[in-house]
Amino acid sequence: MTTHVLILDDDPSIIEILTASLSSGKYSCVSVQTGAEALARLREKTFDVLVADVVLGESSGIEVAREAKMLQPEIVIVVMTGTTEIELAIEAIRIGADDYILKPFRLSGITVAIERGLERRELIREVM
Repeated sequence: MTTHVLILDDDPSIIEILTASLSSGKYSCVSVQTGAEALARLREKTFDVLVADVVLGESSGIEVAREAKMLQPEIVIVVMTGTTEIELAIEAIRIGADDYILKPFRLSGITVAIERGLERRELIREVM
């Protein structure tokens, strides 16, 4: 089964690295650079995972993640940031993020965060 991943980051090099790394047989990636683009994609298609930068030029990845949870309640959210402000991590978890990754990140850390979130989602489905 293919996992559909939406990548949101305003840095094209991060998008390129994540897309190249995750676009294996298991993941199908769509990437966008703005919060507005991400929300438009989320309204068009169902995604399993949102990987979002917290600090974007024109919007907040936290706000996009909050909207994503309203549009697609079962979506797994992994947020990334280059800042170590604990308040951002707390806010991300409050809005329903499954994991919080600091930049610079290891690609294996992103994959582990995604898989852990997907496993958690399956466990919740089984209980419900």
